[in-house]
Amino acid sequence: MSDQTEVPVAWKVGAILNSSTIEIVSDVGYCVGEPRPRFGKIAITRRGNNVYIKPFVINAPPETGPCRGVGYFEKRKIDLGEDVRGLQLYDVTTEPPTLRWPRG
Repeated sequence: MSDQTEVPVAWKVGAILNSSTIEIVSDVGYCVGEPRPRFGKIAITRRGNNVYIKPFVINAPPETGPCRGVGYFEKRKIDLGEDVRGLQLYDVTTEPPTLRWPRG
């Protein structure tokens, strides 16, 4: 059963919407009959041209137990406030952090 707990979730850059706005996408899954997962808080830390992003999802399906899960992707726009072409974006839900942009 889902609850309102926020859990960190890995992400990828889904699109560059304009020079300073990206769309992130996470494969969060979904249990039929439960509330749909959605992004909650998104923690963003900057160090120079490096931007560290850690999104959290609410209503995440359980990692174990019975669930008729289906594929479900959650998307969120993030305005970085400056040209993304000069930035390196890291997913800090992984250890070590994973470079998500620019794509290698």
